[in-house]
Amino acid sequence: MTRLLSNYFLKNIICILLLSFSVFVFSQNHKEQITQALITFETTDNPNDGIKNLLQLKSIVAQTSDSLQGYYYLNLGIAYGQLNRQIHRFGI
Repeated sequence: MTRLLSNYFLKNIICILLLSFSVFVFSQNHKEQITQALITFETTDNPNDGIKNLLQLKSIVAQTSDSLQGYYYLNLGIAYGQLNRQIHRFGI
């Protein structure tokens, strides 16, 4: 009986560790995707392209840290501001 309980706890601990590791790996992957998109945005000349690229990642932004979310939305706001400036400059 004691051996069964220890095996049960060992299996649960292993499952918890694997689950924690997978959550960490997916979290890192989302962080890298957002970071790479923000770096790409900084070198994009066309604000429409920047907005499209950033909006593609909107569904995974909520799964990143608060500071990265803030940086993402700041850059998205900058892109909309650049687009607005172009619209007014050319009278579109």
